[in-house]
Amino acid sequence: MAERKSSKSCQSLDIDPSKLVEIPFQEFPVPKNDMVQQFQVRYLGNVPVTKPVGMNIVNSALETALSTKDKPEWPPVIVNVASATLTVIAEEVVFK
Repeated sequence: MAERKSSKSCQSLDIDPSKLVEIPFQEFPVPKNDMVQQFQVRYLGNVPVTKPVGMNIVNSALETALSTKDKPEWPPVIVNVASATLTVIAEEVVFK
């Protein structure tokens, strides 16, 4: 009886199985052991994507972001990259 009830509740979610993406299992590394690389870059914005993996997805999102704003509108930021995290920090602008 419980199995029948749970299957009905899943059907009511209206999830399209063709749009589900299988994400590969990755072990989460311990942050204190991670090497962090830091980059000074310009922030282009954010773009929604269809799935969380794939260079073709990254390239398409990058093309969209590049065409959205002009270069003077891209604020400077610092990006810290580690195996478990990606952090974007706004740079402080100093006026003289």
